[in-house]
Amino acid sequence: MDFKVFNSGTKDIKTRVAKLCGSDLPDPIESSGNTLILKFSSDYAIGYKGFKLRLTKTAPLCGPEGAFADYAFLVDASSSILPSEFDILKTFVKRVIDFLQIGPNQTHVGVIEYSRSASLQLNFSRSFDKREIKSFVEQVPHTAGITRIDLALKVASEQLFTPQEGMRDDSRKVMVLLTDGNQTGFDLVPDQTPLEDAIQPIRDLGVKVIAIGIGSVDREQLATLVTDPNDILQPKNFQELLTLVKTTVEKSCEGGNSPEFSLLSRL
Repeated sequence: MDFKVFNSGTKDIKTRVAKLCGSDLPDPIESSGNTLILKFSSDYAIGYKGFKLRLTKTAPLCGPEGAFADYAFLVDASSSILPSEFDILKTFVKRVIDFLQIGPNQTHVGVIEYSRSASLQLNFSRSFDKREIKSFVEQVPHTAGITRIDLALKVASEQLFTPQEGMRDDSRKVMVLLTDGNQTGFDLVPDQTPLEDAIQPIRDLGVKVIAIGIGSVDREQLATLVTDPNDILQPKNFQELLTLVKTTVEKSCEGGNSPEFSLLSRL
């Protein structure tokens, strides 16, 4: 397994990590600048050429008993989001996915994109390979229309959260809705479904909803989507969104172990 190691001048770091961790070498989560984020199953720390490698145990979503989940992302692709911000949105989704225990009998991931319309980009049974799932996320289109949260909820309840698209009756069900704006008003879309009505089928299925409003999103509107106001997250901007990966994963759980990051950072 290859690693992206910055400014090392050698691949020896892989050998040293392998000696510490045996065969339990992790996949990289993300890499940026002089930082490499990894997941390991052991606790170690080593120094290497100006870098400190801290290896910290990670726990599956909600502990081993909670790894059996159907986990959905509703991704806002409206025109108010800049292309660079949309890339950050997808990075956030991929970082959350990195914490999930993906597998045929573990967590399944689904993705819906929405703006002027909503479309199912990935259903729960399409892939159980984490890297492939993240490649599907990367391909989600930025359709740049108005904001139809109601249509995203409709696709979620009528398509994604159905047995035909891979939903399991006895799974933990989680839905993370991401938006940078409010639902487009009735003056522009008079035939839309009120959010309090659009969300009801999702609630009836027992889906835990986490609503993330980036920037100046109306909190009262987000409150119509969740059963617990603590499941509303409101980062000030897209960069701050990236700091809420761990919080989002923790809120996905009603209890159990919480995962922790492992970082390769400068000394």
